[in-house]
Amino acid sequence: MTYVEVDAIIATDGPINAYGGIRLTRAALEQVAEALKSGSVRPGWHHDPRIPANYTVIDCGLRETTEGEAQVWATLRVEKSEWDEYQSGLPEGTPGGMSITFTEPITHIDTASADNAASFQVAADALHWTDEEIIAAGETIAAVASVDVKRRYELAIEPNAVVYLGMVFTEIVLPTLTGVLGAALYDAMKRFLRPSGDKTIFHFEVELPDRKVMGYVETRDPEVLKRAMESFDRLAAQPAELSVWDEDAEQWDAS
Repeated sequence: MTYVEVDAIIATDGPINAYGGIRLTRAALEQVAEALKSGSVRPGWHHDPRIPANYTVIDCGLRETTEGEAQVWATLRVEKSEWDEYQSGLPEGTPGGMSITFTEPITHIDTASADNAASFQVAADALHWTDEEIIAAGETIAAVASVDVKRRYELAIEPNAVVYLGMVFTEIVLPTLTGVLGAALYDAMKRFLRPSGDKTIFHFEVELPDRKVMGYVETRDPEVLKRAMESFDRLAAQPAELSVWDEDAEQWDAS
């Protein structure tokens, strides 16, 4: 197996055209660099968690180019064939490197009926959904539980239509998400199915005291979404960190 060392640009303070030209502040870039060093942020290939990203961060930091642009850079040790495959899949004209996904708080919605044994977070891509649409989903959840509502950003030329639902439970056994809570979560997620008929990508993260798992669903069909969400208990029981919903077999498959 042949390994190569590559220099990758992870993020810059240049305009992010997909989101109307917003820019990351220097303070935000410093946080990204520190997160890379600590390992709490780990960029993947093409913003797709299903694609394994096997690399080692040799060094990373924040620098300024001669043109005055601030860049978060990283030197990676990666298997050559994996890096070549990633580079070959980049859109024409893309400079290469890697990039990150990040969120920005919109609001926190509390509720008197919140379950202290669970907390929720919903984030949706800011290109594909407005703040009002994301907040409306949060308000649906807030009918039964407190929720943090956020915008999601991908540093990509064409960001994917991704919705993230994070669920943190203080009990080791995941409660069956049926009844009022399950209905509220499903109704909130159903809002993100697009009128155009294009698929929405859902990232469902379940965190229990002893483990954390991620579920990946890509669909335009509300019934597929419903069956996947009704199976969160099976997702939490998966030994793998990431599982993908198989809509034909109606099961979570380890990725």
